[in-house]
Amino acid sequence: MKIDTIVEDIYDLVDKGLPPDFPAEKVEALGLSIARVIADRMKREERKGTLRMSNIGSPCDRKLYYSVNTPEKAEPLEPHVRIKFLFGDILEELLLFFADASGH
Repeated sequence: MKIDTIVEDIYDLVDKGLPPDFPAEKVEALGLSIARVIADRMKREERKGTLRMSNIGSPCDRKLYYSVNTPEKAEPLEPHVRIKFLFGDILEELLLFFADASGH
């Protein structure tokens, strides 16, 4: 399988369904990983000042400095934003499952 066919392969998988011999353990693992993501996201933890890949390359060095060194001053995320992030995490788990199930 080539990475440039992953979208077509996932669509084909969704269209045809899982093969009859697909391991049930992989489906169960998907359920567990989604449950773990939900449990982790629902914990109310203080933000840590960590440098993440998503904020490297930020055009504003000052913003990056403050996000890493003074995270306690950041505005809290509103519930609808937290739900959006949760949805993205669940979608990521599902797409990784689809990629694996389609042979990638």
